[in-house]
Amino acid sequence: MFNSTVIWLALSVGLAAPPSTTIYRMEGAAPGLGREAGTAAVNNAETNIIISILESMTGSSDFALYAPILDRAPEYIRSVHVLSRTPDADQTQVEIEAYVYEEQLRRDVSALILTRLNVKPSVLLVLLEEPAPGQPYIGIRENPILEGVKKTLEDKFFTVMGPMWELYDEQSLVSRLRGTPEEAARVGLEHKAGVILEGEITRISTQEAPSSNISRNEIALKLRVILSETGTLLDTIEIRRAVSSTEPEEGYKQAATDAGESVKDRVLTSTTIAAAGAKPSSDVYIDIEQLGESARMEAVTKVLNGIEAVQGVDVLLSAASLGRLRIKYEGPMAPLVDFLVNQNYAGFHLERRRVVQREAILRVQ
Repeated sequence: MFNSTVIWLALSVGLAAPPSTTIYRMEGAAPGLGREAGTAAVNNAETNIIISILESMTGSSDFALYAPILDRAPEYIRSVHVLSRTPDADQTQVEIEAYVYEEQLRRDVSALILTRLNVKPSVLLVLLEEPAPGQPYIGIRENPILEGVKKTLEDKFFTVMGPMWELYDEQSLVSRLRGTPEEAARVGLEHKAGVILEGEITRISTQEAPSSNISRNEIALKLRVILSETGTLLDTIEIRRAVSSTEPEEGYKQAATDAGESVKDRVLTSTTIAAAGAKPSSDVYIDIEQLGESARMEAVTKVLNGIEAVQGVDVLLSAASLGRLRIKYEGPMAPLVDFLVNQNYAGFHLERRRVVQREAILRVQ
């Protein structure tokens, strides 16, 4: 339906832009000294480039899954310039400069991973906004960008969650989320998320003309894809979208919708690659509902540290309504949970609520 408040939208006209490329340099070698050896050495260098990108992208040196990609490595290279060619004993060595279709490579890697990823890690999706230049960022609960990205990931069977804002001081949490990848990753761990998507949007509004009632409403989005376990920053996506309208809020909403539509496929690609790097863990997670005072968490932690088979206890959350522990423990769950609920704590005891695989929910009574 046509909306009379939206006067202008930025449109792409004409031929689509050619796929972008990234420049890489690499060496390669092949047996022999003739023209065929030189060609084989160049092909070897091309394959070495793709291997190097795969290793950087996935954090793995096991390339069995990516054999279909390596078999057609030259297809990801637009052009090659041979910088040097050196005969060496019975082989030819070359150094090349290649223009690589890296984004297409990322998409194909993602598609392969999706076919083999049996267990997908949970994703913490966070969107922060600077309402006006210079104002503190705030957490956004509803936004077309959130809705579009969430649906795209859930359609591929990722579990997507938002922050538990009620358990934190909001400004403190916002500061951590906007901090280093390691700081943001810690928030991901606190939510038991393998991947964190941390986005920031800034609104920019300008008048089309001094006497006009039409404003140009622009949204600048920056989104980071971070692996929670290691704090590795896997991708940074930046995009701007603008809509001119007589109603700024309507313009911003449409600009946000356009931005979400533009980034969702790349977000899926980067999240899938991140998921491949989220290694399974034998750690135990224990949630304690109705925790109350922090002294209770200290009491439970002390008991856990006294168990010989427990190799470490990490307090992820200690809020009045919920405590969360991550425990380095490879033994069976039943004895561990039994031990905790049968303990005599000062002024409280723990009730078993639910135990599923390596996770347990207890409640203070």
